[in-house]
Amino acid sequence: MSMADPVEIAKKTRHLTLLQKVKGGRTLTASEIEELGRYEKKSDKPKKDTHQFKDGEIFETIAAASEYTGKTERTIRRWVADGMARTENGGYIKAVLDQWNRDNSGGGSGSLFEHKQRKDAADAEYREIKSKLAQIELAIAEGKYLPREEVERGRIERIDTVKRILLSLRMKLPPMLVHKGLADMKNIIGEEVERCIRIFAGQEDLTTEDTDKKN
Repeated sequence: MSMADPVEIAKKTRHLTLLQKVKGGRTLTASEIEELGRYEKKSDKPKKDTHQFKDGEIFETIAAASEYTGKTERTIRRWVADGMARTENGGYIKAVLDQWNRDNSGGGSGSLFEHKQRKDAADAEYREIKSKLAQIELAIAEGKYLPREEVERGRIERIDTVKRILLSLRMKLPPMLVHKGLADMKNIIGEEVERCIRIFAGQEDLTTEDTDKKN
């Protein structure tokens, strides 16, 4: 098994903590939002960095956003209150405005409230999935999940070890059963079989005697 990287574990633990805060509806500080953005950028490599925008993709004022969308400033403020994302400096992102304009246009199906409900449900599902993925990544970094080949190799080794121990019982048991009653014989044999099962399940380590048999 490869050694777990403590730095990577710490990063993934922090990422999971931030995701769980968002999932629980808790407010992140500005530094936590920036930190989460770095983790999300790293975990979603195919995606573009949402903190970098080309010229013309940001509207600095609500008046400009209103003119671009054809909506009133009051409508833009309502979108913001309903959760529309903006830049750290309070600017309005063209792509986000386009999405909210489409979702809340009169020609679309459903009311603004219904659109918001669907958006909230989708956001909650996304946060749930991201949280689960972060937990899996953390478990992998900690070495809790092993490659399939390594698991299969360990299983074969345990089977081989138990096989040798069972075969060795034909030499080990006779001296232990001499002058024993039937009940004692059953107990002795049962204990040895149960021990083999525990070794196979990884609940008991091999003794020096077992190691000598292996060699």
